[in-house]
Amino acid sequence: PVNADLAGRIIIARRQAAGDVAALALANAIAVAVWERELDIADAGVLDTVTGDLGLDGPALRDAADGAAVATEYDANTEAALTAQVFGVPWLIVDDVPYWGQDRYDFIQAALTTA
Repeated sequence: PVNADLAGRIIIARRQAAGDVAALALANAIAVAVWERELDIADAGVLDTVTGDLGLDGPALRDAADGAAVATEYDANTEAALTAQVFGVPWLIVDDVPYWGQDRYDFIQAALTTA
């Protein structure tokens, strides 16, 4: 519902600094902000609040999000999503089968259990 570029770059900056698990926690918090709390994640102040709630330094993450390494990864992720024909969030692929939407988590769990 809003431009999520800055939020996406902040998640990448967090992953580059602290790994996948840390980035996933931030991604989940941002998803809650936009989808459950209906906040504008295009707003830097909103992102600072979300990151701050996790004990993170939002302004520092925003600065890191403007770096070349983040831009390169963001562009690569975007290209990979276009190639995979991703059109929504959440989008997961298990054994080359795409799953879109939180209402598909049961199907994803079943696919992972039988994989």
